[in-house]
Amino acid sequence: MLLVQADERGWAPRQSKAWRDELPLQTHERGAKRDSMSNRFLILPDSLESSWFFHRNEVIFSQGDPAGSVFYIQKGIVKLSVNSDTGKTAVPTVLGPATFVGIWCLAGQPRRMARVTAVSSTTLRVIPKDEMLRLLRSDRRFSEYFINLMLARNIRATQQVVDLLCDDTEKRLIRALLFLAQFSVKNENDEVTLSGVSQELLGEMIGTSRTHVNGAMRRLKRMGFVEYNEGLRIHPTPLLSLL
Repeated sequence: MLLVQADERGWAPRQSKAWRDELPLQTHERGAKRDSMSNRFLILPDSLESSWFFHRNEVIFSQGDPAGSVFYIQKGIVKLSVNSDTGKTAVPTVLGPATFVGIWCLAGQPRRMARVTAVSSTTLRVIPKDEMLRLLRSDRRFSEYFINLMLARNIRATQQVVDLLCDDTEKRLIRALLFLAQFSVKNENDEVTLSGVSQELLGEMIGTSRTHVNGAMRRLKRMGFVEYNEGLRIHPTPLLSLL
């Protein structure tokens, strides 16, 4: 059985406290009252038991592949990349645990519209398209959560466009780092390690070159906000003060 955490209002990804509540890319309203009820678990049918494991940089599916299932991310981080007719590659979004990827098949798309690659070691649950549609129609709590998730993605996509048009490289980089930090655990030194996150990926996320990312990262390192000699580590709370 697949256990997915939910709150009193239905399905919801796990959230943590403190600095994550203030992330500019979070989709909940600032100052909203947190649900004080204990979390409970919902159990999905045995038909969702199939799971796949992918190593870092392994392709989960490619642009143009047949689309007949949705994937639930149990562990890890994946990126969506799209190739244009001119050969350019864009990364419209990065997704972490407790969310879905490959959802466009639910809208009738017969083939994958993007390539999905594992950024870190990733475990996915495979949900056949017909089963996913059945869940959306029959389980109100699941349907509400899924709708909220899609709205959250739309909000983030809009914010990304605004950032690209209005913010400089450094601010876009900080927002991307804070967004990725949501998928990791903070240690006792208020540090978050971003496993598998390269400067190339950050450049793809914020629409700039690796050279520009490297320059901005050097400035943040001199200020003591990031470290990347032995893996990428960031200090979310001080980074937030730069926005």
